[in-house]
Amino acid sequence: MNIFDNIATKYDNPERIVIADLIAGKIAQYLPNNGETTGTAADVGCGTGLIGLQLANHFQQLTLIDASQKMLDIVEQKIATLALGNAKTVYSDLHKPLDNISFDVIFMSQVLLHVPDTEPFLNNIYQMLNPGGKLLIVDFDKNPAIIDDRVHNGFDQDTLHEVLKKLGFHNPTSETFYYGERNFMNQDASMFIMQAQK
Repeated sequence: MNIFDNIATKYDNPERIVIADLIAGKIAQYLPNNGETTGTAADVGCGTGLIGLQLANHFQQLTLIDASQKMLDIVEQKIATLALGNAKTVYSDLHKPLDNISFDVIFMSQVLLHVPDTEPFLNNIYQMLNPGGKLLIVDFDKNPAIIDDRVHNGFDQDTLHEVLKKLGFHNPTSETFYYGERNFMNQDASMFIMQAQK
């Protein structure tokens, strides 16, 4: 069973909700700010929708994608409760691009650290973006103090810029925007947001 299936019903704890609010607010700063809903977006590795559902009003259509069906069951309950007509879920681990669907914006938060082979995964993301589309990644800065074979110990921003450029993305930029205590595998860690365009 998927580890995230096991924790789905307990996932929305107060600490995660606070961090999700912070991340959603940061992602929103990188979206068009004209007050109009525009285009299509995907929240990749959406979990229980803590971040993506806060951003649904920015888009004409939001697709929440996850490899845990139990997480998506919770998202679907939230979509129904919030009466969001522009949000839907898709079950996938994105080991290949989704068929016959593409997006203007793809965002993911604390997802890449769980992906063993990040370059093919990011290439699949690239294939799912419309021309001129935007990728937004939120994840942890590299932390050598973390040694765990289940996750990457964060990412060096410059190295990730080069990976994105190799895959065909343009103009990757990033900034560290948050520092927390014992927030990544019980170690202090900072988070960055990175953007790039297809």
